[in-house]
Amino acid sequence: MDKGQVRQEREADRPYVIDTLWKGIDSKVTVVEWHPSSSNILAYGTEKGCIGIYTFKTDDLRNSNLEGVAVTQLFGTRHSKSVYTLQFAPVSPPGYDTPEVGNPLLYTCGGDGVMNILDPLNPQKPAIKLNELLLELNPDLEPEFSKARGTPKKSELRFSTDFSLFAVGSTTGKIFVFSSHTFLMKTTFHEHNKLVNRIRWSTHDSNLNSFASCSGDGKVILYDVKNIDQDNKGVTRVFQKHGSSAVLDIAWSPFRCQTLMSCSDDKRVQIWNAETSESLFTLSGHVNSVFTCCWHPTEENVVITGSSDQTVRFWMLGSPDSNENVQISQTPETPETPETLEIPETPETPETPETPETSETPETPETSETPETPETPETPETPETPETPETPETPETPETPETPETPETPE
Repeated sequence: MDKGQVRQEREADRPYVIDTLWKGIDSKVTVVEWHPSSSNILAYGTEKGCIGIYTFKTDDLRNSNLEGVAVTQLFGTRHSKSVYTLQFAPVSPPGYDTPEVGNPLLYTCGGDGVMNILDPLNPQKPAIKLNELLLELNPDLEPEFSKARGTPKKSELRFSTDFSLFAVGSTTGKIFVFSSHTFLMKTTFHEHNKLVNRIRWSTHDSNLNSFASCSGDGKVILYDVKNIDQDNKGVTRVFQKHGSSAVLDIAWSPFRCQTLMSCSDDKRVQIWNAETSESLFTLSGHVNSVFTCCWHPTEENVVITGSSDQTVRFWMLGSPDSNENVQISQTPETPETPETLEIPETPETPETPETPETSETPETPETSETPETPETPETPETPETPETPETPETPETPETPETPETPETPE
């Protein structure tokens, strides 16, 4: 257990406060996840495969001063590559103790293809190896879940909103759906042909048995598994407007059950009508890959995106029910305005003060000092070269005697 310091930044021109957690994280943070019922607990994963939890002193982070100490715990089990996914779930595998109420287990998936189950109350407790457990309970999955070389790696893990099901994505594009009660496989899908980047279940009561996935093949696909027990599954929609560019993230609107957002390597964001597969809006403005996207929690027409162009952008949409152009408000434009401040620097480009330096051009008359070049007539001292007979003195080396001849120059 370590004590992580909290550095707080406040500036008068900012409408927000930044609390920077540091110490104990020695790598890039690749994913964060809030505890579902305790707002003072934050889990994180790193590029080096480490997983930790920050616990703050208070549940009310908005009205408290975080200056002080936040306790961080590092789990004893880690991934050998970047951590892709973290999710708290009140679900335990068959044969294991049911998690205490309010103390869910932490499910993880990493770039090494391994899925683990961690106990936040016992961070040094060995992880439950989910890959091995699923194979033990589903022997038919041997080609997909064994430790044999060449076995497809797992790239994503996500529970449904009611925690009755969970889906696992693979580097081959396959998706496996399991029961959260028995951990037995219910069905599989193989609609993607490249790595599955994200799986997101709908959060609306009317659509809880639907989930969407996105992949490196440029597709966003919607699945309906409400009749999964009757062996009736189906791919309901395929959304493809990102071309062949990888789709990196997806997010359901918390306000409209049939509205879905996706972002891509193509630098664009699409807002979809999931019922009709129609693209409602295309958001263009980032100058590099858009890695993540989310909806504002209280403003239904505001979405937020993050890109490798090192900007976070807020977008104000037009009417989500129409196909009108999008009205965009980008926070990066405010930092770009400082670039307009650089415009005054452009007057510096004339560097009119340098023009007086042009007046230094009159120093060119100093070129009249070039008559010092007539000092070249000192070359007549070359007649002193008859002292060359003293050249035997040259063996006396460093011609330092000639340096006294330099005082003869004042003559």
